[in-house]
Amino acid sequence: MSRIRTAPEPHSTISTWLMNAASKSKQGPKQLLVIQVLAAKPEYSSKASLQDLALLCGTDPATVTRAARTLGFDGWAALRSEIKVRLHSETPEKPLCSGLSIEAGALEGCLRRRQTHPRPRHDH
Repeated sequence: MSRIRTAPEPHSTISTWLMNAASKSKQGPKQLLVIQVLAAKPEYSSKASLQDLALLCGTDPATVTRAARTLGFDGWAALRSEIKVRLHSETPEKPLCSGLSIEAGALEGCLRRRQTHPRPRHDH
C-alpha cells in the first residue's frame, strides 16, 4: 500500500498538505490529533521516532501508525520520509560556503590595508 509520491503543490505547506489529506480520509479523534501535531510540528515530526511522537500526542504508537495508514502510507516510517522530503523541498538551501566568501573577502581587505599601511614596529 505504498503511496505514490507527488511533488508538493506550488505554495503548499506541509501543514496544508497534511490537513487536506486528512479531510479526504476518515480517522478517529486520536488519529486526527496525531495528524494535527504533524501539521503543527513538521520539523520535529521529520526526526521523531514512533514512540516519541506517540508520547507527544498522548497516545500509543499503534495510533500513530493508524494515522499514517489513513493518509495512505504503509506506516510511520513512510510518512516521516515523505514529511522529510517535503520539508527539504520547502526549505531553500544555503550554499555551504556562503559565509566563508564574506569572511575571505574581509580578510583580503584587511591584508591589503596592512600592506599599504603597515603598523609601526616598536622594538624595546
